[in-house]
Amino acid sequence: MNYYEKCINSFLSTVSSKMSALYLPVMFLSLIELLEDQYKFDVVYGEHIQVTNTRIKISYPLITSYFLSYLLRIRKEIPSIKMAPTKNRTHDDAFIEDQEGLLKDLTLPGQILYSSTFEQRGKIVLSRMRKSDNVFPVFERHCPILVCEKTHIEMDIAAVHALTSNSVLYARMGELICFQYLSRITYNYDLREKIEQYFIRGDSRVDFPNKAKSYVIDFQENRCYYCERVLDGSSSQSQARADHFIPWVFVKTSTLENLIYACNECNGTKLHRLPKLAYFNKLLHRNASNGDFISSYPELVPNWTERVERWVKNYHQASEQLSTGWGPL
Repeated sequence: MNYYEKCINSFLSTVSSKMSALYLPVMFLSLIELLEDQYKFDVVYGEHIQVTNTRIKISYPLITSYFLSYLLRIRKEIPSIKMAPTKNRTHDDAFIEDQEGLLKDLTLPGQILYSSTFEQRGKIVLSRMRKSDNVFPVFERHCPILVCEKTHIEMDIAAVHALTSNSVLYARMGELICFQYLSRITYNYDLREKIEQYFIRGDSRVDFPNKAKSYVIDFQENRCYYCERVLDGSSSQSQARADHFIPWVFVKTSTLENLIYACNECNGTKLHRLPKLAYFNKLLHRNASNGDFISSYPELVPNWTERVERWVKNYHQASEQLSTGWGPL
């Protein structure tokens, strides 16, 4: 275990035992999400992020947009939730400030970062977050994998690797801390089941588009991708289930190249495991840019080749973190 892994483990242990604030685990989860977007999904934020062979620099507006995004997505899914044990305004309260429709329009980090609302209120929120007793300095003290500079946070690439190489495990631990904290707040007493559903059982996932689901199950001729059982619904096992081939716990996206249909039995036993290589090769063949699958799709899918290349990279990255080699019994 290297220095940064020790820092992360110590941080998670400390935050879990103290349970004094939601902001620290959310900052941790936001950082994971941002780094995954940078290294796993190649999301580009221009001048807001700079990467060299040894260091990464992330602007305060960028990491703040991820932080606010995380809080606003919780609030969107559980509208009556309270983020703090008192009636004081939280950072996301200060950002949305009773503007109707803002939760609908601004929930993704990029939407927030480039919005006029962030331009108007981001500096105020950022100023509060940078105070000595608030998010950035407190996180740095508790989890010194990053350094707070004047205009940006900075991390060693070794710290980035420590975080991203175990991101699935760390994210689950961070989500558990959020669940424990939010369910303890008195105002949230009647929301415990919804909070558990969101953080523990994973109902915060984004579903596949209906057009994609309809096309894929037809392309599979109404058979399970894994065991080839007919998906006729004649039994509980033969119910059709849209499935993230690379599990949602790793990719956090619902895109066509990762969509297959499985029977209820295969879907229920696969869970967060990664299918074995034979199924990956089969899906890679299906996703070929010159194949029948994408050429017959009812609408143009932009950047298909690049998306499939990223999907291949995700599969191999996931194999380093998830239980691999799954196949139907």
